Amino acid sequence: MRHHLDAVIVNRGLEVWDVTADSLVYRETREDYPGDHFLHNGKTYVNDGQELREFSYYNTEDELMTDIFHGLQLRFTMPTDLGELDPERTGWVTGQGPLQVEASLYESDGFPYQYDIVFSSDDSATVCKLNQGSYIYNVDGQTMKSYLLGQAFNFYVINRAAVDSTGQFERLDLIVHDINQNKKFDIFEDAILAGHTLTRKSISGKPLVYWSGTIFSIDFRGFMSEEELPKPNDVYRVSFKRPFSPKDSLMFTTRPEVAVDVRELASSLDDILVVPNPYVATNAMETAISNPFLNQRRKLMFTHLPAQCTIKIFTASGIFVDEIQVDNPPERGIVHWDMLTREGLEIAAGIYVYHVKTPTGEEKLDKFAVIK
Repeated sequence: MRHHLDAVIVNRGLEVWDVTADSLVYRETREDYPGDHFLHNGKTYVNDGQELREFSYYNTEDELMTDIFHGLQLRFTMPTDLGELDPERTGWVTGQGPLQVEASLYESDGFPYQYDIVFSSDDSATVCKLNQGSYIYNVDGQTMKSYLLGQAFNFYVINRAAVDSTGQFERLDLIVHDINQNKKFDIFEDAILAGHTLTRKSISGKPLVYWSGTIFSIDFRGFMSEEELPKPNDVYRVSFKRPFSPKDSLMFTTRPEVAVDVRELASSLDDILVVPNPYVATNAMETAISNPFLNQRRKLMFTHLPAQCTIKIFTASGIFVDEIQVDNPPERGIVHWDMLTREGLEIAAGIYVYHVKTPTGEEKLDKFAVIK
């Protein structure tokens, strides 16, 4: 029976909203996005021999990019296609020992939360409340036929993502998987299944407690003796990865466009330099000279450039030599020229004039020399 926390989440699209105008500005789904953002899940989930749930989902292997909208393009990665155990964040918080936890292949993806197994000095810290034996599956998705109800345990399991009516973390119920089928709980031979339950009342008013799904099993079979078992106040944390849910949202803010201070920009153009100037072809610092075994092109560097501009280079007699389109991050401010003409020919020695022009019309005219 479905528990209110049972939510199999699959990311099949995203929306971007302008919260200042409460308007949808971008949406992509498998139906309307032509790229390779979405994949078909070839996994099948088995329940009593029936294959279930094949679906399409966001590509979780690669970094993805949206189309351009309102001058923006978002890069993002998706954490996982379905809820799954996170081994890197699962383990002892306090305590130690070979405790084994195995997530249910069939049902755990509906409960991808974070859980704590908390050990106690109370031998009845948890007493199994389940009294209805239907809808119980082991971690492999097979119907449980050998299980024990009404057992007591010296630990309890809390769901750290859910709070009950008293303000406490919700506790999971525990049932014994009677692996050796001797109809009694043997901690070193049997396993324990953890899951949520649902309570309904019968016509007579008797509470009927149903199993809502196996989330994971707890296995003490790696311990060799009772002395090695976990001690009171030891805590083992079980963490799951999960896709984003419809309740998840990420907020980002774009800054308004800043007006360009034309006078300041014109002043900053005075800082533009050509390095080295003059350029000496036989300079020992030139890579092509210092290491003759490298097929390294000669290069000249323009510094203190605005982020966007056009550089045109002419001979002293006004013959157009080459053009460089600059589109840099604002903090970079440099660009290299390969010292070739537009036709790909080596330039000759001499005086050259360069002209820098910004998109807002500011200009600088200066010169540099090449000595060979």
